[in-house]
Amino acid sequence: MKIVWTGANGDAFDLTNWRQGVFIKQDGIEGLGSPERQDWVSALSPFVHGQEYRGHTVIAREIFLPIYLYADGASQAWHDMDARFWATLKPGELGTLSVETPGGVRTISARFKAVDGAMQRDPFYFGWAHYGITLVADDPFWYGEPVSRAWAQPETKLFFHKVTGEQLFNINSGSVLSSASFTNAGDVEAWPVWEVEGPFTQIALGVGARQVSYVASVGAGSKFVLDSDPRDQTALVNGVDVTGDLGDYGFTPIPSGKSMPLNLSMAGTGTVHATIVPRFYRAWG
Repeated sequence: MKIVWTGANGDAFDLTNWRQGVFIKQDGIEGLGSPERQDWVSALSPFVHGQEYRGHTVIAREIFLPIYLYADGASQAWHDMDARFWATLKPGELGTLSVETPGGVRTISARFKAVDGAMQRDPFYFGWAHYGITLVADDPFWYGEPVSRAWAQPETKLFFHKVTGEQLFNINSGSVLSSASFTNAGDVEAWPVWEVEGPFTQIALGVGARQVSYVASVGAGSKFVLDSDPRDQTALVNGVDVTGDLGDYGFTPIPSGKSMPLNLSMAGTGTVHATIVPRFYRAWG
């Protein structure tokens, strides 16, 4: 397993490589597994035992990293390494913790919360120090690698055309948009980012019975981008905000753990791309 911490300043530390001077202890790590939940329940009635589960939300995650920091040589070398590492842990700034296993790479954004760093020895003399660092992930999920799929709308051909040989007529390809589906391998729902390359004059994008529509002429070489994430639902054409011009507002996520048919339609011959970033409860598995 490889664990890498990258600060908001872009500086990265491989915490599983002791040779670089900053590394993590193998015991005592917390926050890589299943997150804490807030369950919502209600009593059934005064005459029925137990309770009824209504759902849950995943609360912010705390991550504890027991860190050793050392430097060979003079005390200035230790000072420089210590200053470099702490420059990645400024309060309020988001860094990224990534965990790489044979199953792939998952990442989580987190900010510095606290440190338990009682000095037992003079680090400038001995050249090392131990820090117990607590991070907070306001978004508690581990994110996998992006998954993208694309569907092209075939150009419609005339059924009959001029006879030039044995072929008497054209057979149009079936609508690839109408058979589109997407699988979300994550533990929770995923909100897709849609990218539609022109040309088209109308597009409708959705999951199940719900769609988001946009009616306008978008030429070849232009791109319509729709981000369905409820934290930042926007629509852009070549970088220009057209969110206010959307028709239907049926923003819908792709449920976890199964292949879901998409609801796509287009007036034109453009290409539709959908990208999700699966979200997981744990750093692996």
